[in-house]
Amino acid sequence: MSGFNHLGEFTDAALERDFLAEDWVPARKRMRFICLVTSVLYLFAALADYGELGPGPAFRLLLCARSGVFLFGLVCYGFLCRREKPNHYQNVLLCGYMSAIMACECLELGLKASYAGPMSIPGTVFIVLAYYLFIPPRLFVPLVAGVGGTVAYLTTLFLATPAPASSALSTALFFALANLFGIYYMVNFGRSRRREFQSMRQLREQADFDDLTGVCNRRRTLEAGEALFVSARRYETPFSVLMLDVDRFKQINDRYGHAAGDAVLRELATRCRNHLREVDVFGRLGGEEFAALLPHSGLVQARTVAERIRSAVCTEPFMDGKTRIQATVSIGVQTMIPEEDERFSSLLRRADNELYQAKQSGRNRVFPPAGDASGPASKN
Repeated sequence: MSGFNHLGEFTDAALERDFLAEDWVPARKRMRFICLVTSVLYLFAALADYGELGPGPAFRLLLCARSGVFLFGLVCYGFLCRREKPNHYQNVLLCGYMSAIMACECLELGLKASYAGPMSIPGTVFIVLAYYLFIPPRLFVPLVAGVGGTVAYLTTLFLATPAPASSALSTALFFALANLFGIYYMVNFGRSRRREFQSMRQLREQADFDDLTGVCNRRRTLEAGEALFVSARRYETPFSVLMLDVDRFKQINDRYGHAAGDAVLRELATRCRNHLREVDVFGRLGGEEFAALLPHSGLVQARTVAERIRSAVCTEPFMDGKTRIQATVSIGVQTMIPEEDERFSSLLRRADNELYQAKQSGRNRVFPPAGDASGPASKN
């Protein structure tokens, strides 16, 4: 498995991006919840302010601050509702929103200096702790707001209130515990979520790819073929299939051993993929039989690709240690005919028939051969 850095994130940047993208849906729900709930509750807390401060300038100033936090929270909520993929903008907004809450907390502390004391601690400490619990698993966002807000709050407490030293130290201890617990939770929770993500990803890969060759397995190849076939019919684009089979593969196993046969299959898969595009799909259907799915390719282009693959296989021996093994492939080529092919299985069956013809015609060849004008498929 990939390693983790000191923040509990993947050291592999690409893997970290994939994790954040997959985790975005549940993370976005958490963030929308915390933004909406905190903004509404924070505004309604003005009722308590009125009871403590009365209808004077201090109350109006604090009400304006709470209203600003409320609007900021709604902006974040709306942004998260529209954002389908994660990027750095939501981190900037959330960090700003949390910093605005802590700034308002500091203002409230200064305006209510006579009320400052142990009873005012739990609410603000909970806000700091909530940063770590509800923000998506990237530590630096709540860390900036949590630690920065803590420093600002304690500075205000020490300089702007008559709180005794013992009370101030107790408050500092509560904040320190909240931040330490939050950091510990985020690092370990984030690392656990990432381990789970990596394990599930490996399971999916094992379910989709052939263990021996690393290419798509039969199930994944057929699923991809069906999807490409439906897309080609819908948008009226060409779609071709190559069916490949290693010639006399049983003789290779009998003569050189199954380990050598496996080595041939692995190297053959590599050579085939080297002559395919990124949009093409290459898979192992079973044994020594493979299929290549070529979207946006007609019969002429598909036959050209097939000839390149055939040549790449037969011109250079396969190596198993110091043993040189000569192998060839026969390839059947077919392209989709909308009037005849209602399903991908029909196209695959016609390509398999062409593979049979290539075998019957002497092996180590592509069928139909170049210049064959028989059948409507040759018109593509």
